[in-house]
Amino acid sequence: MLMAKVVKFLGRVIGVTLEWLLLLVLLLAFIVRFPSVQSYFARQATSYLSSELNTTVKVDQLEIVFFDKIALKGLMIKDLNKDTLISVKELVVHLDELKIFKNEFVVKDLTLKKGKLSIQRHKKTGDYNYAFLQDYFAGSDKSKSKSKPVKLDLKHLVLRDFQIKYDDNRKYTLPFGVDYDHLDLKHVQLLASNFKVRGNDLVFSLDKLQFQDRSGMKMNHISAHVSILSKGLHLRNFKVKTAKSNIHFPKFNFNFQDWTAFDSFDDKVFFDAFLAPSTVDLSDVSYFAPELKGMNDRVALSGKITERLRNLTIKDFNLRFGRESFVKGDLILPDFRLGDEGKLNENISSAHISVQDLSRLKMPEGVSSIQLGKTVDLIGFAQIDRLQVNGDLKHMQVRMKQAKTAIGTVGLKNPMSFEFMANGVSLSPVIKDSSFIEFQNLDVAKLSNQTDFGVANGNLRFSGVFTDDGGYELKNISAVLSRFDYLGYPYTNIRMTEGQIAKEQLNSKIQIEDPNLELDYAGIISLNEAPNYQVEFKIHSSELTKLHITHVDGVRFNANVKATITGNDYKSLNGSVQTDNLRYEEDGKDVSLDFLHLDFNRKNQSDYINVESSLVNATLQGRIDYESVVEDFTRNLSLVFPSLVQTKKSMNIGEGQSDFTYHFQVSSIN
Repeated sequence: MLMAKVVKFLGRVIGVTLEWLLLLVLLLAFIVRFPSVQSYFARQATSYLSSELNTTVKVDQLEIVFFDKIALKGLMIKDLNKDTLISVKELVVHLDELKIFKNEFVVKDLTLKKGKLSIQRHKKTGDYNYAFLQDYFAGSDKSKSKSKPVKLDLKHLVLRDFQIKYDDNRKYTLPFGVDYDHLDLKHVQLLASNFKVRGNDLVFSLDKLQFQDRSGMKMNHISAHVSILSKGLHLRNFKVKTAKSNIHFPKFNFNFQDWTAFDSFDDKVFFDAFLAPSTVDLSDVSYFAPELKGMNDRVALSGKITERLRNLTIKDFNLRFGRESFVKGDLILPDFRLGDEGKLNENISSAHISVQDLSRLKMPEGVSSIQLGKTVDLIGFAQIDRLQVNGDLKHMQVRMKQAKTAIGTVGLKNPMSFEFMANGVSLSPVIKDSSFIEFQNLDVAKLSNQTDFGVANGNLRFSGVFTDDGGYELKNISAVLSRFDYLGYPYTNIRMTEGQIAKEQLNSKIQIEDPNLELDYAGIISLNEAPNYQVEFKIHSSELTKLHITHVDGVRFNANVKATITGNDYKSLNGSVQTDNLRYEEDGKDVSLDFLHLDFNRKNQSDYINVESSLVNATLQGRIDYESVVEDFTRNLSLVFPSLVQTKKSMNIGEGQSDFTYHFQVSSIN
């Protein structure tokens, strides 16, 4: 009985004690909700922190709802220069579970409304204005015993209408674009969830981030699953949206040995990223690359990004722009720190470039639109198959299987070398004495705007220099044409050797071994408006009828010809033409000349032509309109010899433009 009474007594004592403890807890919870009590706690805390940190720490109001929810209103912390480091209109923490001795914390919600964070770097030392906080909390932990790793879970983080500033006062402020030394992010809205801190590792879900920078760049949406690890920064399902761009990285990782690698970012941080098909507006890109300011076209991009920035590799690169243009391939970007010596290793598997798409591209401010000229406009497009570029920005080698265009197909049989100089670029074949440009079905008629021509097939070799002022010089020109159409006839077996272009003159040798034309040519011709020619050619045989030069049957011709012509233009020139062993055959009848010598002199108001030959001598002097001289001469001849001119009735008998006198002396005629 005694033991039962003792137990009953102890039970009552313990029960009463627990009741009083519960009552005290409830009373304390009730007391701390009094504004006066909360204000007292706030004053004591801010006074202590202000004294400890040697700066101003202010809290206008502290609200404690039981022990799991705390609200701070009017929070402000100044730096040691008495400038505001952080200010928050309202900060609310909703606690879930605290295990202080185990370093385990679970927070349901953390919300910050209408705040400002201003990070500054000293204009001389570069010290951060929050360094005093780092020093204080680092110095307060003097325990040598190892504590358990921190375990922190935060279920929801919200920032509403925040402003975040960063200024490195040692650096100049850029006039345009995102300035990483002077950031001012306004209207920051942040939603994040599922924060987990395990020791030095942090993972969380960035559900939504939006802001507008001082540059004018506005981010409508950024989201990702973020892992900040001891050896990496990993983003999964990383999305960026602006009003004009939509970018998606299923994976975007930075890998490194430790975080000090960011001090040598180009050399020690490895990329591992996959860019899914995305749309990028170049006006958005210009905020990060100010030299592109003024460009506003949209392009589509995708690819796999690996390696370090010094040799960034993009596999399965796919760029699309304009209405139909695209570029696909594998790229290894040069180390831009090396300038022109950065190595290139670019492989374009396929591309389709439209000349119209290029001309429509909006160029940066101060740069005129792309105008490739009438000749390039004729190309229409270039459908490229297997283009390779190796070397550096000073000297590179280019290989290309082929490029189809609207006027033919061009390919590189052997690699071509480009060397970029201060005043231009030089080109040459990598393999000496090799033909490297091959063309098929080249529409010469469109290129020359001459309907008498057709298509050409063959290959070409040269080396030369093209200067920035439009000048050029070519040497070691050689070509082999398996086909060249003229007047509807396809010439074959044409060879050019010993060619060079200098001072706008082409010096070359040409040999034609066509079934209907055998010819050897050597000479110099001008490539400008001034007609200057010094040529020599031998026509060993020619079938003019089969060459479509005449409709008369059975016409053959051969001769040796030398010609020298000089002048400022075609209205003012002089020269001479000499031939020997000239033979003309028509329908079984032929005319032969042992020699023919023609001298001429043309001026604005008069012409002089003198012909000496083994058949006839002739002199013409006066004004000759070469467009109507044949008709004028025939008209006048019909007046004297009506029976010789069968077309008199069909001719216009009006006055011609030519006015000249002529004299003929025939040596012998059949």
